[in-house]
Amino acid sequence: AFNMPQARYFSFRREGQLVQSLCDKLVSEGDPEDAHWTLGFTNSSFAGEFSETLVQAMYRCPIIRCLSFKRNPERRDEDAADIENEVDDGSGILVNLAGSLPPWVTDLTFNNVLNERSLRALVAILETTGKLPAGQETHGSGEGIEAVGQKQGSFRFLGIQNSPHIKQKESLWYSFFDLLGRAKTPNRP
Repeated sequence: AFNMPQARYFSFRREGQLVQSLCDKLVSEGDPEDAHWTLGFTNSSFAGEFSETLVQAMYRCPIIRCLSFKRNPERRDEDAADIENEVDDGSGILVNLAGSLPPWVTDLTFNNVLNERSLRALVAILETTGKLPAGQETHGSGEGIEAVGQKQGSFRFLGIQNSPHIKQKESLWYSFFDLLGRAKTPNRP
Protein backbone atom coordinates (compact mmCIF):
# COMPACT_ATOMS: atom_id res chain seq x y z
CA ALA A 1 0.00 0.00 0.00
CA PHE A 2 1.04 3.55 -0.66
CA ASN A 3 -0.07 5.58 2.35
CA MET A 4 -0.16 9.28 1.66
CA PRO A 5 0.69 11.77 4.40
CA GLN A 6 -2.10 13.51 6.28
CA ALA A 7 -2.62 16.84 4.54
CA ARG A 8 -5.03 19.27 2.95
CA TYR A 9 -4.72 18.34 -0.71
CA PHE A 10 -5.55 21.01 -3.29
CA SER A 11 -3.82 19.07 -6.05
CA PHE A 12 -2.23 15.68 -6.54
CA ARG A 13 0.05 16.75 -9.37
CA ARG A 14 3.39 16.62 -7.51
CA GLU A 15 2.41 13.62 -5.39
CA GLY A 16 1.12 11.87 -8.51
CA GLN A 17 4.53 12.19 -10.14
CA LEU A 18 6.14 10.58 -7.10
CA VAL A 19 3.57 7.78 -7.03
CA GLN A 20 4.05 7.24 -10.76
CA SER A 21 7.82 6.91 -10.34
CA LEU A 22 7.25 4.33 -7.57
CA CYS A 23 4.83 2.44 -9.81
CA ASP A 24 7.29 2.52 -12.70
CA LYS A 25 10.04 1.23 -10.43
CA LEU A 26 7.88 -1.64 -9.16
CA VAL A 27 6.93 -2.62 -12.71
CA SER A 28 10.57 -2.47 -13.88
CA GLU A 29 11.59 -4.71 -10.98
CA GLY A 30 9.16 -7.33 -12.17
CA ASP A 31 6.16 -6.61 -9.95
CA PRO A 32 3.65 -9.30 -10.95
CA GLU A 33 0.59 -8.16 -12.85
CA ASP A 34 -1.71 -9.67 -10.26
CA ALA A 35 -0.31 -7.46 -7.50
CA HIS A 36 -2.96 -5.13 -6.22
CA TRP A 37 -1.65 -1.90 -4.75
CA THR A 38 -3.74 0.50 -2.69
CA LEU A 39 -3.38 4.26 -2.48
CA GLY A 40 -4.60 5.36 0.93
CA PHE A 41 -5.42 8.72 2.48
CA THR A 42 -6.02 9.09 6.22
CA ASN A 43 -7.28 12.20 8.05
CA SER A 44 -6.87 14.39 4.99
CA SER A 45 -9.12 16.94 3.35
CA PHE A 46 -9.50 17.71 -0.33
CA ALA A 47 -10.22 20.75 -2.49
CA GLY A 48 -9.28 22.47 -5.72
CA GLU A 49 -8.00 20.28 -8.56
CA PHE A 50 -7.36 17.25 -6.34
CA SER A 51 -9.93 15.03 -8.03
CA GLU A 52 -8.75 15.74 -11.58
CA THR A 53 -5.06 15.35 -10.79
CA LEU A 54 -5.62 12.15 -8.79
CA VAL A 55 -7.53 10.63 -11.72
CA GLN A 56 -4.67 11.59 -14.06
CA ALA A 57 -2.21 9.87 -11.72
CA MET A 58 -4.36 6.74 -11.57
CA TYR A 59 -4.35 6.51 -15.36
CA ARG A 60 -0.53 6.54 -15.26
CA CYS A 61 -0.33 3.88 -12.51
CA PRO A 62 -2.28 0.79 -13.59
CA ILE A 63 -0.86 -1.30 -10.73
CA ILE A 64 -2.95 0.72 -8.26
CA ARG A 65 -6.24 -1.13 -8.04
CA CYS A 66 -7.67 0.28 -4.81
CA LEU A 67 -8.30 3.72 -3.32
CA SER A 68 -9.03 4.21 0.36
CA PHE A 69 -10.14 7.35 2.17
CA LYS A 70 -10.31 7.23 5.95
CA ARG A 71 -10.87 9.54 8.88
CA ASN A 72 -9.83 8.10 12.24
CA PRO A 73 -12.47 7.93 14.99
CA GLU A 74 -10.57 10.37 17.20
CA ARG A 75 -10.97 12.94 14.41
CA ARG A 76 -14.75 12.40 14.47
CA ASP A 77 -15.25 14.64 17.51
CA GLU A 78 -12.95 17.33 16.11
CA ASP A 79 -14.75 17.29 12.78
CA ALA A 80 -18.31 16.76 14.06
CA ALA A 81 -19.14 20.47 14.21
CA ASP A 82 -17.81 21.02 10.70
CA ILE A 83 -19.77 18.08 9.32
CA GLU A 84 -22.99 19.11 11.07
CA ASN A 85 -22.55 22.65 9.70
CA GLU A 86 -21.74 21.11 6.30
CA VAL A 87 -18.31 22.71 6.09
CA ASP A 88 -16.73 21.29 2.95
CA ASP A 89 -14.03 18.78 3.82
CA GLY A 90 -13.83 17.58 0.26
CA SER A 91 -16.01 14.47 0.58
CA GLY A 92 -18.03 15.74 -2.39
CA ILE A 93 -14.84 15.86 -4.45
CA LEU A 94 -14.07 12.28 -3.44
CA VAL A 95 -17.38 10.85 -4.58
CA ASN A 96 -16.90 12.54 -7.95
CA LEU A 97 -13.93 10.23 -8.42
CA ALA A 98 -16.28 7.25 -8.60
CA GLY A 99 -17.30 8.09 -12.16
CA SER A 100 -13.84 9.05 -13.42
CA LEU A 101 -11.40 6.44 -12.21
CA PRO A 102 -9.79 4.07 -14.69
CA PRO A 103 -11.54 0.71 -14.94
CA TRP A 104 -8.67 -1.16 -13.25
CA VAL A 105 -9.36 0.72 -10.00
CA THR A 106 -11.85 -1.86 -8.78
CA ASP A 107 -11.96 -1.18 -5.04
CA LEU A 108 -13.01 2.08 -3.40
CA THR A 109 -13.52 2.62 0.33
CA PHE A 110 -14.84 5.53 2.36
CA ASN A 111 -14.30 5.04 6.09
CA ASN A 112 -15.84 7.75 8.29
CA VAL A 113 -15.57 10.22 5.41
CA LEU A 114 -18.98 10.61 3.79
CA ASN A 115 -21.88 12.77 4.87
CA GLU A 116 -25.47 12.57 3.66
CA ARG A 117 -24.99 15.00 0.79
CA SER A 118 -21.92 13.16 -0.49
CA LEU A 119 -23.73 9.80 -0.33
CA ARG A 120 -26.58 11.28 -2.40
CA ALA A 121 -24.01 12.50 -4.93
CA LEU A 122 -22.35 9.07 -5.00
CA VAL A 123 -25.69 7.38 -5.72
CA ALA A 124 -26.36 9.85 -8.56
CA ILE A 125 -22.90 9.31 -10.07
CA LEU A 126 -23.14 5.53 -9.89
CA GLU A 127 -26.63 5.62 -11.41
CA THR A 128 -25.32 7.75 -14.28
CA THR A 129 -22.24 5.62 -14.94
CA GLY A 130 -24.37 2.48 -14.79
CA LYS A 131 -26.37 3.85 -17.72
CA LEU A 132 -23.36 4.30 -20.01
CA PRO A 133 -23.75 2.58 -23.37
CA ALA A 134 -22.13 -0.84 -23.65
CA GLY A 135 -19.60 0.63 -26.10
CA GLN A 136 -18.04 2.53 -23.22
CA GLU A 137 -16.80 -0.67 -21.61
CA THR A 138 -13.06 -1.16 -21.47
CA HIS A 139 -11.66 -4.18 -23.29
CA GLY A 140 -8.01 -3.64 -22.51
CA SER A 141 -6.29 -0.89 -20.65
CA GLY A 142 -2.75 -1.32 -21.93
CA GLU A 143 0.43 -1.97 -20.00
CA GLY A 144 -0.57 -5.59 -19.43
CA ILE A 145 -3.58 -4.73 -17.26
CA GLU A 146 -6.81 -6.26 -18.51
CA ALA A 147 -10.19 -5.00 -17.36
CA VAL A 148 -12.37 -6.78 -19.92
CA GLY A 149 -15.97 -5.69 -19.67
CA GLN A 150 -15.22 -3.46 -16.69
CA LYS A 151 -16.86 -0.05 -17.00
CA GLN A 152 -15.71 3.18 -15.50
CA GLY A 153 -17.59 3.66 -12.24
CA SER A 154 -18.05 -0.09 -11.84
CA PHE A 155 -16.42 -1.56 -8.76
CA ARG A 156 -15.70 -5.03 -7.47
CA PHE A 157 -15.76 -3.59 -3.94
CA LEU A 158 -17.28 -0.34 -2.76
CA GLY A 159 -17.11 0.17 0.99
CA ILE A 160 -18.86 2.79 3.06
CA GLN A 161 -18.36 2.34 6.77
CA ASN A 162 -18.37 4.27 10.03
CA SER A 163 -20.41 7.12 8.63
CA PRO A 164 -22.42 8.38 11.60
CA HIS A 165 -23.26 11.63 9.82
CA ILE A 166 -25.43 9.79 7.31
CA LYS A 167 -28.84 9.64 8.90
CA GLN A 168 -30.80 6.47 8.40
CA LYS A 169 -33.04 7.54 5.56
CA GLU A 170 -34.42 4.40 4.04
CA SER A 171 -34.99 5.95 0.62
CA LEU A 172 -31.33 6.99 0.35
CA TRP A 173 -30.06 3.59 1.40
CA TYR A 174 -32.63 1.84 -0.85
CA SER A 175 -31.29 3.86 -3.78
CA PHE A 176 -27.74 2.88 -2.92
CA PHE A 177 -28.51 -0.83 -2.45
CA ASP A 178 -30.65 -0.90 -5.60
CA LEU A 179 -27.47 -0.04 -7.48
CA LEU A 180 -25.87 -3.13 -5.99
CA GLY A 181 -28.86 -5.30 -6.87
CA ARG A 182 -30.12 -5.61 -3.31
CA ALA A 183 -33.14 -3.56 -2.29
CA LYS A 184 -32.76 -4.31 1.40
CA THR A 185 -32.32 -1.79 4.18
CA PRO A 186 -28.96 -2.22 5.93
CA ASN A 187 -28.91 -2.99 9.62
CA ARG A 188 -27.75 0.08 11.48
CA PRO A 189 -27.87 0.92 15.15
